[in-house]
Amino acid sequence: MEKSRNNRKILIEKSNIRLLRIEFLKTLSKYREEGRPIVYTDESYVDSSHSGSKAWSDGSVKGLKKPISKGQRIVIVHAGSEAGFIPNALLLFKAGTKSGDFHDNMNYDNYTKWLRSQLIPNLPPNAVLVS
Repeated sequence: MEKSRNNRKILIEKSNIRLLRIEFLKTLSKYREEGRPIVYTDESYVDSSHSGSKAWSDGSVKGLKKPISKGQRIVIVHAGSEAGFIPNALLLFKAGTKSGDFHDNMNYDNYTKWLRSQLIPNLPPNAVLVS
C-alpha cells in the first residue's frame, strides 16, 4: 500500500503480477471456449461449537450463552465447477493440531493424498484444475 497525493491509500501492483493475471485469464477463457470443465478446489473449516453472535428472541431470554471453547475443528476440502461439486471428492476430517490454523492440517501430504485418491479419479474428462 502506498499513499497518494491526497493522503489516501492506494494499491500499487507490480507489472509482472498484472501480466501474469492477464495471461491466466486469457488461458482460462481459451479453455472455456474449448468447452473444458474448469474445476476449482478449496479448503475451509468449521468449529463444532460454532455459534452466531446474534439471534432472534421473543424477549423472554436476556442473552445468548456462547460456548467457552471452540470445540473440535472439522476441516473441509472439496472441488467444484459450474456443474456442481465433483462426486466423491469431499474430504472431511477432524483437525489434529492445536495451532489454531486449519492450514496446518491441510499440508502437502494430506493435499497430495486427497488429490490422487479422491479428486483426480473423479474429474470429468479434459478438466482444467484451478487450486
